[in-house]
Amino acid sequence: MLHLIDEFLADLWCQRLQVKVRERHCVGHMAEVAVLMDSVTVVWVALAIFLGVELFIYTLSYLHGVYGDGTGVTPVVAFVYGVFPVIGKRSELVPLFLQTGLGLLLLHGLVRVQLALTTQAQLSQHPDSLRNFDEEYRAQEARYACAQARPVVLVTGAAGFVGNNLVRALLRQGRTVRVLIYQGDRLGLEELADDLTFVDGDITNVADVERAVAGADTVFHLASLVSLRARDLPILTKVNVTGTQNIVDMCLKHKVKRLVHFGSIHALNAFPEHEPVREDRPLALDGNDPDIAPYDLTKAMAEQRVIDALGDGLQAIRITPVGIWGPGDRLPSLLGRYLLQLYDRRLPCLPQGGFFFVDVRDVVHACLKAEEYGEVGRRYVLKGHYVSMPALSRLVYEVTGESRPWSPSIPMWVALAAAELCKHFNGDELGFNPACIRPIRYYQTIIDKMTQTELKGISFRPLEVTLKDTFEYFLAVNYCVPGNGSRAQLRKGPSYTTSLNCLR
Repeated sequence: MLHLIDEFLADLWCQRLQVKVRERHCVGHMAEVAVLMDSVTVVWVALAIFLGVELFIYTLSYLHGVYGDGTGVTPVVAFVYGVFPVIGKRSELVPLFLQTGLGLLLLHGLVRVQLALTTQAQLSQHPDSLRNFDEEYRAQEARYACAQARPVVLVTGAAGFVGNNLVRALLRQGRTVRVLIYQGDRLGLEELADDLTFVDGDITNVADVERAVAGADTVFHLASLVSLRARDLPILTKVNVTGTQNIVDMCLKHKVKRLVHFGSIHALNAFPEHEPVREDRPLALDGNDPDIAPYDLTKAMAEQRVIDALGDGLQAIRITPVGIWGPGDRLPSLLGRYLLQLYDRRLPCLPQGGFFFVDVRDVVHACLKAEEYGEVGRRYVLKGHYVSMPALSRLVYEVTGESRPWSPSIPMWVALAAAELCKHFNGDELGFNPACIRPIRYYQTIIDKMTQTELKGISFRPLEVTLKDTFEYFLAVNYCVPGNGSRAQLRKGPSYTTSLNCLR
């Protein structure tokens, strides 16, 4: 019986103090007793003495038959009759009920004292534990209280290239981070397990998304599927469009203060072809346009869902990056694979076009700035720096110190013809089709005036710095090995259709 009461009291104390530890008996329960021993136990001892005297007097009165005359032969009965003279005057059961309650209270006090003394005896057998108990207990309580007070940030696509870097940046800021991951995919997040709250779920499942969004103040929505294959349109639509709609709906339902939606430059209409791409460029929503790849179309449709919800009160900001590279590309991404192919001399010729590229660390910095300073409804384009494909090849060999092979530069029309030809000969599987050529054919000029003006402190590190850091990472993880003519040791990553966290 005493053991059961002991367990009950320990549970109550742990809940009251909100001590959140794995081993309640080692820290929560025993530390509570250690902290309250001097004050609470003394009070219980005094109360137990008083109740013992009270019950002793009542027992003597009962044995001598004098309890029913209403004069109050014990202090408590006298007090009750004095305050409530009408109650119990004619009932001999009132003193009995009073003394029964006092008896239970006395038992409670005795158990409390016995528990405290027993715990102190246990602690005294471990001097080191006794010496460190108070400090450890208070530190845990402070950490838990601090975590409870901080707003929660949800990141979708945290196992992806950008998401992983964003999660680390948020943790460095001391934020409370929750991540929605698909089928337990914790790629690159294993060492952060103690600092993150994981929600296993599917971005296409409404219930899973609601579990992740509920209670969050800010949501960074990065989860998307990337594929250049035309036959992947159904799964791209399900993940990129339906997944984004679920995020939007739950953000509205739970009144999320800020949604930072991660889009893509490919979602913007490429026409007029020779005009600069500005932040107000319309989306590429024409599904009948052969120049619009399935990925581009689904990212445009997803962003349109966000725009439509702005009128319903959605507090959303849109981030539109260009090609993203940098260290920490664990899968690696499509662009990371392209760099490895360049390094490994697998591209015999290069088209004359070029593209804009941005460092993943600058993208993360811009996301955090957008959360803090961005205007609701805005699209912020992160353009980085432009480089032609031949110039990119030269930079790769310069920063790696490798000798550059001869690679002819071919006109754009030749590259397009080759892409169309490959499209009809298993181009979907080869990953080379007109969708690969579209980015370097269009988007030759990008103007990001609002980004530079409104996101204070935004800058983009030089291409040489990013490439150097990227290849240092690739070498460190054995994605490639140094030496002229070496073959890149490319680890086989998840397929596009099996990993819904695959992000760039």
